[in-house]
Amino acid sequence: ENIVSSGVARTSSSGLTNAGSSPPKWDSAKCAVIALAAGYGKDVYQRFVGSLRATGYNGHIILGVAPDLSSDAREYLVSNNVTMKVVKLAEKC
Repeated sequence: ENIVSSGVARTSSSGLTNAGSSPPKWDSAKCAVIALAAGYGKDVYQRFVGSLRATGYNGHIILGVAPDLSSDAREYLVSNNVTMKVVKLAEKC
């Protein structure tokens, strides 16, 4: 629920803020993007994470990555505050 008191906007649990009669603004710091991104090189992570960050998104990014993630890709993800979870892909289902 959005609460406005004395012209001060407070943020709701949904990540939206509201300052009176203006439309609510989205606060990405309270959001998360979660994806399975195993098996890619640094260039793909740069496009995915870079485009998110370029929009101003400053929330959590959590990616499932392969155990053999390259060191340059790992360094890039760490430098962009991405949480990595190592996943093993099944050879057969």
